[in-house]
Amino acid sequence: MFLKLRVLCTILSALCLGFALTAWAIWGPIWLVILGGGALLFFLLMRIFKQCQENQEAKNNQPSFLNPATTDQESDANQTKTQSQDE
Repeated sequence: MFLKLRVLCTILSALCLGFALTAWAIWGPIWLVILGGGALLFFLLMRIFKQCQENQEAKNNQPSFLNPATTDQESDANQTKTQSQDE
């Protein structure tokens, strides 16, 4: 969900910035400020959604009993290594 919102905010930010330059040339500097502020707002929203997505992915990837952090092959290799060090 956050990925879609990030893409949408990025597109809207780019459109606002493009329209800001065009509107400034046609109607005056007040439109540059208004649409530039909109572009900045959408850019900041995109950054917030990026942070939320990273937090959600980190929360979903936490190791648990059913989803251990190491694979079976890694744990077997670690056991073999400790056994050879003990000998």
